Amino acid sequence: MRSSTVLASLLACAALTAPIASQAGAASAYTYAYTGPQFTGGTAHLAITLTVPAKLTPSTTYSGLPPGTTGATITVATNAGATVFSVPLQIFAVSTDSAGNIASWFLFSDSNNLTPTFPSVGTDHQAYSINTLSTTVPIPGGVTGHYAYDQATIIIDYASCVGVSGCQLAGNGQPYVEPFAGIRNPASGTWKVTSKHHTGEDGGTN
Repeated sequence: MRSSTVLASLLACAALTAPIASQAGAASAYTYAYTGPQFTGGTAHLAITLTVPAKLTPSTTYSGLPPGTTGATITVATNAGATVFSVPLQIFAVSTDSAGNIASWFLFSDSNNLTPTFPSVGTDHQAYSINTLSTTVPIPGGVTGHYAYDQATIIIDYASCVGVSGCQLAGNGQPYVEPFAGIRNPASGTWKVTSKHHTGEDGGTN
């Protein structure tokens, strides 16, 4: 699966980063964790985590990670708990509901070492989750429609397909192999929020 026109339009958006809520007497850190459904026909899924110093602000749209965020990653994990790959979270676009729960999101990461010349050579890891089905909160990140799917790929680009098993040509003639590709559409993953040093919140769900 190569990047789609829909994905390209999603990456073109920009807005001001929203502030995080002030939480007097709250925990010292909150970890938001997303667990996606199993990819269709596969044995892996997306797992997204980030830790923030205060809960996300209710009824707010974010277009960037809140200040002080740590450990923001997108991981492709097998059902047995093994990691296929993990990349830092690059795009964080979410809208929260009146309780501060993440109700709509577009979360994306791409990590590669591709050479800049054509044909490129190297490996590209890409993963993202989008869910903009909610009609009660703004669609974040400039997304213009209602979608709900998780996707992840590993693509290895080569200078030539000669001697490369499973090699194929992209639309622009780029030789590549796709050793991993997973998608779930529609996807209905779940969010969980846990807190540190605040037992009343530990294990709470979003």
